[in-house]
Amino acid sequence: MCTICQALNPSITTLDFHGLETPGDALAATSGSSSGSLSASLPTYTTDQIASYLTDGYWQDTGRSARAFDVTTGDTLMVDLSGLGSGGQAAVRNALNAWSAASGLNFEETSSNTTAANYPLVHESGDAGANTGGAQKISVNQTFRGKVGSAGDKDWIAVEVEAGKTYSVSLKGTGGTGSLSDTVVQLFDSSGGFVNQNDDRSPDDRSSALSFTAEKDGVYYVAAGGYGSKTGSYDMTVTQGRSNSAPDITFRENDSGAFSTSYTSGGTITSSVVNVSADWSRYGAYYQQTYIHEIGHALGLGHGGNYNGSASFSTAHYANDSYQMSLMSYFNQSANPNVNASKVDVQTPQLADVLAIQNLYGQPTTTRTGDTIYGDDTNTTDFGMGLRGDRAATIVDSGGTDTINFGKRSASQKLDLNTERFSNIDGKVGNLAIARGTVIENAITGSGNDKIIGNSANNILIGNGGNDSLIGNDGNDTLVGGAGSDSLSGGEGTDRAVFDGKSSDYSIHYDASAANGGAVRIQQGNGAIDTLSSIEKLDFGDTSIDMATLLGQLKAKYGAIAAGSSQSHKASLDQSVSTNQGPDARNDAATTKNSKAVVIKVVANDTDPDGDKLSVTGVDGSGLRGSVKVNSDGTVTYDPGTAFDGLSKGQSATETFTYTVDDGHGGRDTAQVSVRIDGTYVAPAPVAPSEPVAPDSTDGGHMEIGSTQISQENGSTWQRVGFSAAIENAAVVMGPISFNGVESAVTRVRNVTSTGFEFQIDEWDYLDGRHLSESVSWMAGSIGSHVMDDGSKVTFGATQANGGNIKSVALDGFSSNPTMFGQLAADNGSNSLVHRFVDSGRDGFGFKVQAEEGHGGDVGGKGTFYYAGVEAASGSTVLRGGTADIDHSASSVATGVGNRAILADMQSFNGQDTAGLRYQVDSSGRLKIHVMEEQSKDGEMIHAKESVGWFAAKEGRYALRSDQNSGNDADSSDTVIDGSRMQIGTLQVTQDNASQWHHVTFDDAIDAATVVMGPASGNGKDALTLRVRDVTSEGFSFQVDEWDYLDGVHATETISWMAGTAGDHQLTDGTRISFGSKAVSSTDGGQVTLAGFSDAPLVFGQVSGDTESRAMTHRIENADNDSFDFFFDLEEAQRGQGSSATSGNFDWAALDSSADSILFRTGTLDTDHDGTRVLSDQSLDDAFFADMLTSNGQDTVNLRYDQSGGNVHIRLYEEQSGDAELVHTNETIGWMTAQNGVYDLV
Repeated sequence: MCTICQALNPSITTLDFHGLETPGDALAATSGSSSGSLSASLPTYTTDQIASYLTDGYWQDTGRSARAFDVTTGDTLMVDLSGLGSGGQAAVRNALNAWSAASGLNFEETSSNTTAANYPLVHESGDAGANTGGAQKISVNQTFRGKVGSAGDKDWIAVEVEAGKTYSVSLKGTGGTGSLSDTVVQLFDSSGGFVNQNDDRSPDDRSSALSFTAEKDGVYYVAAGGYGSKTGSYDMTVTQGRSNSAPDITFRENDSGAFSTSYTSGGTITSSVVNVSADWSRYGAYYQQTYIHEIGHALGLGHGGNYNGSASFSTAHYANDSYQMSLMSYFNQSANPNVNASKVDVQTPQLADVLAIQNLYGQPTTTRTGDTIYGDDTNTTDFGMGLRGDRAATIVDSGGTDTINFGKRSASQKLDLNTERFSNIDGKVGNLAIARGTVIENAITGSGNDKIIGNSANNILIGNGGNDSLIGNDGNDTLVGGAGSDSLSGGEGTDRAVFDGKSSDYSIHYDASAANGGAVRIQQGNGAIDTLSSIEKLDFGDTSIDMATLLGQLKAKYGAIAAGSSQSHKASLDQSVSTNQGPDARNDAATTKNSKAVVIKVVANDTDPDGDKLSVTGVDGSGLRGSVKVNSDGTVTYDPGTAFDGLSKGQSATETFTYTVDDGHGGRDTAQVSVRIDGTYVAPAPVAPSEPVAPDSTDGGHMEIGSTQISQENGSTWQRVGFSAAIENAAVVMGPISFNGVESAVTRVRNVTSTGFEFQIDEWDYLDGRHLSESVSWMAGSIGSHVMDDGSKVTFGATQANGGNIKSVALDGFSSNPTMFGQLAADNGSNSLVHRFVDSGRDGFGFKVQAEEGHGGDVGGKGTFYYAGVEAASGSTVLRGGTADIDHSASSVATGVGNRAILADMQSFNGQDTAGLRYQVDSSGRLKIHVMEEQSKDGEMIHAKESVGWFAAKEGRYALRSDQNSGNDADSSDTVIDGSRMQIGTLQVTQDNASQWHHVTFDDAIDAATVVMGPASGNGKDALTLRVRDVTSEGFSFQVDEWDYLDGVHATETISWMAGTAGDHQLTDGTRISFGSKAVSSTDGGQVTLAGFSDAPLVFGQVSGDTESRAMTHRIENADNDSFDFFFDLEEAQRGQGSSATSGNFDWAALDSSADSILFRTGTLDTDHDGTRVLSDQSLDDAFFADMLTSNGQDTVNLRYDQSGGNVHIRLYEEQSGDAELVHTNETIGWMTAQNGVYDLV
């Protein structure tokens, strides 16, 4: 059947395929045979083992290297079908469609039929030169006709192109006498630099072709030449698109039999050829299967065993080698006695094929992401998804709520919704499977006696006619037996049995089984009896009945029935059984202080319509930082323990738990208890500097670092953070948020005053704004450049963001690159936004604002952006940090950060998708950070590595000294403010709706306050940004600003904020910090000038103001010691929609990250949407700040963080207004942790 041909070129492998098996007697004379018997000692391979053999084992057994094209899922391979007739083209398109679904690869058709007649001709004038100076010119969609007059002659032709567009170049002889028979085409950039070349268009086509995407507007040069000494006339055609580019896979049907030939370089396939003889079309479905098999070879898969051309069971490696697991096998299902499956042709890659191809190219994220119906009335045109019973298929699906529908079929089906299990369809055995990673939620069968097995999702299983068996397994399932006597088993979860008629049409058999927790029999009016087990609810056309309540009523009426007794009672399900009215549990609230337990009488406000005495049967305290228990007298005690000991006076946190009451007659209800914990912690006096401050040092104010645990009910919820003492002219940066909730979110601040600020977890606009409890740290400081006691520099600032355009901000006084942290304030509009730093350095940074991708265009982002640049000083015992390259995978960046505030921000802009950071701190104190993209446009969350700056610091208030070696930021106050200070806080906030704002009050007044926030923790899955407004010396307001495509409701998130007096300062430990604010009028942002930083500081930015209603975030880039750029970004769906109208402020804080501050911990790292661990000893009471310092990814993105057990993970989180993907390239993130409190700036 398959014969390996020894080619002259050892890089060519030909699998000569004469038939997977003999289709009837059609190939009896030419095909090999499957003979022998399987050894009883052969193992049964798992799907992983078979997949590994297909990608590696086969090539090792045959003495060759494993191979694949150099592409990944989502990329495109070019295919040439011009050598096929219409029937062959249809079969190939079906086969490519099946492989595309399995791999996520795209296949685009190209053609070898480009001729001069198709396009206007430009004739060579004289002899075209062989360099840029002698090049002749054509336009796109023209053909240049010239002549290679001598061996080695090259004709250069110039063509004008546009950046970002893709072009194809086709070079072939003119035909006839004097034609150039073997061509070579080369591509050069505008300066004459070599880019690419192509000799042969395909293995059997000596013309040449290539495609390229222009990197910038201008001229590219294409050179025509002959191979070796070849000469003659030629036509060179340049077209837009890839339709005339060289194919990766060429299909033909002119040779006998079927085979695949691959040309490789090392382990990379450079091109493949697939041939299936045209006369094979008479084999019908087998003809189609052959193409799928051969394309598997062309993509890099071997056979299922060490056979080629013919196969014997004696060559098998494993007992289950057959089409059922892989269509790369030579054994049909019935030929292998170890396989329990019917012999049918295969119309998709099978389980092992899917896993194998994904091991080579990655798992697809865009395969049928909608609510897909498979089988009857399918709503997809993808090949094979009608699920014929006389074919075998494997389903691959990337998302949506999906259904397998066999409702029009009469055969008895066995349908298993679990992955890598086989179902029996239409009287056949083992002919349907669901691939790993695919979730099918619902199933419908027809009139046969069917069995449906659910999975862990919330399944809807409908049996229709026949005596069916429905098994829900995990999840909250809905089981509809339909006509007939059915068996309904709910499994785990809260499961429902649904009946068509009224409750009066049914009766229950109350017997020993029902009375003792076993199966319950429900009889229909026609006499059919359904047997129910693990069913909690009964739904009828007129009512819904709680099973436990019903059985409690029956027990009260008929008494207990001993196990094994034959006693049975038949009761109507309408009003013949007295109805117990269940209790009404009502929510409670309580207040306590740090470390003080509180007793709550939860039943006091609960009622029961029947007057039954209520008792508390349990509490659910999962996710609490404190503890809760039920007391013997029916009260409940909540004890915060030491979890909130670092909560400063004036700050508060909220914890929630649920309790259940029972009326003793089967009636139950649940309510929620909210406990507010008021802080009593007073930050200790700042540590004295190791060297005395010069007598003439000017007071630089204070900086305060804090953190909070926050959950957000909706997108309008704002939470107030108060500074422990006033911070004049405060700037605040926050986050990232921790990663408890999976919704993408950022932080937004508002009402930054000298006494505090407000903030929210800002889920992206496509989300609901409701977000789970997250930890988030914040840092606030007086705007300006400062020095802490240890000599490290911190700069805080506020500026106006410029939306999606880069805004440059100058820094002063940094001797090395600081870590930048940014924070958008609420005045950037109502849309959720995130900032991204671009090119941060010691002299400044750039940033821009990103909205969720689903918006597109301009959605605001021209309000206040707060930032902080942090430069760590040597010997610091308070501030610790660094940088790391981080992508969407959680990356560990530090250990020993328990009980620390965590700040992190991307310092790069490598990934363009909208994303933020999220962080986690595990129980060992290990900090992880990852980039988390929002998913408004698509579901992918892959993000390139970003440089992420971070720091961890003790929460508290720190004095700052003004940096005498720097000027003030151009956007900040021109004079040093006496009594300037900084406050850092951490809070928990729940956003109830999109219009809700939270207010933060500073502990001490902060003149000329600038506020930066976040990132927000990762409790809520909706993407968000943070917005600040109403920044005064007393505080500020903020909101968790979900992106505009979302509903604004966000779960509780933890967010840190930092407010400081505008200007350049030092903290008492010598750390330099500057705060500033810059007004902007478009998403383009601008540049902030810094002073006094020797290296690029950490910059934390913040969109501030609410004149722009759309959600907006900032991006920081190009940060160095004397400046940084920034821009505002809207959600992707809003981009281009009036960006020039965006206005607001960009507030910022810049902190010296080169010094070892005793007040903060800082750092930078690269992360993407998978995230990176930043710290591993982070206190839950410390503030955490982070901001992106780069803008590598163009999609709108924010940072989110997760914190657990001292571990902080941070990631980029894109919004999804433009598409559902969340993948974001790596960004550099600057982060900082610090104790909450008020810090003097000197």
